[in-house]
Amino acid sequence: MTDNVTPPQRPARHFSVEEKLRWLEPNPNLPPHLHVIAGQFQGLALDLLEQIEDSPQLTLALQHLIDAKDCAVRAKIAEQPHVLPSDLGSR
Repeated sequence: MTDNVTPPQRPARHFSVEEKLRWLEPNPNLPPHLHVIAGQFQGLALDLLEQIEDSPQLTLALQHLIDAKDCAVRAKIAEQPHVLPSDLGSR
């Protein structure tokens, strides 16, 4: 008999917070070395959700995490000059 264990669901948040969280989920198509970087920002966002109630400032903090995540991923890509997007998966 197999146990179908569903991970615990976090409570629903304000729609603006949920929308920002969507963009902090690492893209499953990212190569592993970029997925790790993106995942760190999602982890920080989830930590913030445990400590801060929904507010305009939380939404803004999440937006800044999205911006920072995008910059960090691009910075890692830029370390490899002349890399074509099709080559990213082979790293």
